[in-house]
Amino acid sequence: MPRKRVLKTNRVLIDEANMKQAIIKVFNGTYSERRAAIIYEIRRTILQCRIKRILSKYTKESYLTHNEERADDSGNDSIDEDSPKYSSKYTVRQVFTNDQELELVKYIKRCSDINYGLTFTDVQKLAYEYANILPHCKIPAEWHATKSAKDG
Repeated sequence: MPRKRVLKTNRVLIDEANMKQAIIKVFNGTYSERRAAIIYEIRRTILQCRIKRILSKYTKESYLTHNEERADDSGNDSIDEDSPKYSSKYTVRQVFTNDQELELVKYIKRCSDINYGLTFTDVQKLAYEYANILPHCKIPAEWHATKSAKDG
């Protein structure tokens, strides 16, 4: 039986809801940065970096009032460029939005259902063409060079 691979790092995905609550508690003065990190099970350095990034754009009061206004929102994220984003560190390189990606997946599955037979390279070219059609899509330079959705 194969051995289970032991991970070299203890990196975990950050729960953004906990991160947001911790930042709000620190700004309200309820907890210190260290205490909030312990209570919400977040690394203290990550919490400090997020707080520093927020304070470079906002004051504590403006950030808190901005979040109170959004607290009664129905859960729909408005497209506000100035609002702080809580997401994965990989969203910087993300080409498609979640909805666009789901549409592409749905199309590829439909092609598979009717036995159209898209190869992996065909799917990469399709993704590149789809990204070219979409407005405001951040396409990497490598994609333009290869005319395909692949690196280098």
